[in-house]
Amino acid sequence: MSLVDVIGLISGALGIYAFMADMLPEKGGGTIAAFRVKVSVDGCCKDVDPKLSNAGGGIQTVRLYNVNGALIGSGGGTDGSIGSGDFADLAVPQSVANQALTAEFYANDDAACIATISATLHDDTKWGWTGDWGKICGLDWYYSGIAMQGTEGSPLCTWIDRDHSDNIKAAVIGITWPGFVHRGDDAPPSGDGRDRCGNQFRAWDADGGAPLVGAAARPRQRKQKRSQFPGDDRLVISSQVSHNATELCQHENSFGPDFYLLEGAYCNMATKEVLPVCGAGVTARCFDLEAARLARQPTAGAASANVLAAQKTKNKVIEW
Repeated sequence: MSLVDVIGLISGALGIYAFMADMLPEKGGGTIAAFRVKVSVDGCCKDVDPKLSNAGGGIQTVRLYNVNGALIGSGGGTDGSIGSGDFADLAVPQSVANQALTAEFYANDDAACIATISATLHDDTKWGWTGDWGKICGLDWYYSGIAMQGTEGSPLCTWIDRDHSDNIKAAVIGITWPGFVHRGDDAPPSGDGRDRCGNQFRAWDADGGAPLVGAAARPRQRKQKRSQFPGDDRLVISSQVSHNATELCQHENSFGPDFYLLEGAYCNMATKEVLPVCGAGVTARCFDLEAARLARQPTAGAASANVLAAQKTKNKVIEW
């Protein structure tokens, strides 16, 4: 049985995700507010020599506010990083026993793409949020491999990074929980959800920095348009029906590793180009999946000048 129904994107439209008991943190003692942050994809290639490797991202701190917007608690950052597909439980102390209806999550210096955040507040009320709202509100996003019970959908994830070393927009996200929870007698979610941008969901480029979503946000150009980490040698292979390689490649705010959908389309995130997979009758301008999986050169007979695996060998394959 779902403990909380959370509004997010399912097949491109607003729908309801069921957050089950195993997705929520245990209640803290006293006036502790508990949060579970689940990461889909972590950062990559942070100044490691000679071989590039993956580096997880995390949360530096969390700040809590009551219904009147007064600060009532802070702390609870991660001890280290949260790796791809993993989660961290955060405990944030409060100064008073008010319900923490708004929480702000501050990134550390390693990027992380957050798929879900769930909350068990000090009064044992349950709340949730999905990374779909980053895409809806114009932040950097990527697919996640997180399966949700009761639906074939999978939430997107929202990128945050404090130092903006790869020009990821958001360093801080703020969530007002009631805006994302669906009660039994509520009308079904409708519209595109953008009315929540700048209201129930906010984001900033730094602690005390400029707002990035909603009416207060100013148009902001990246210093250099980039869609993945430099040197990112990962390949995500997905079989999820809600994923679309073409959509990922064509969206201006998508960011992350190269992506292959088992239906046969490949997205080169560095160039935002969609290519077919090499096979019978397809040997030019195609992606050699077998070579990428085995981290070797393209298969015999392929036109190496036109086969992407000759230029981008994958040392880590993530299968969803």
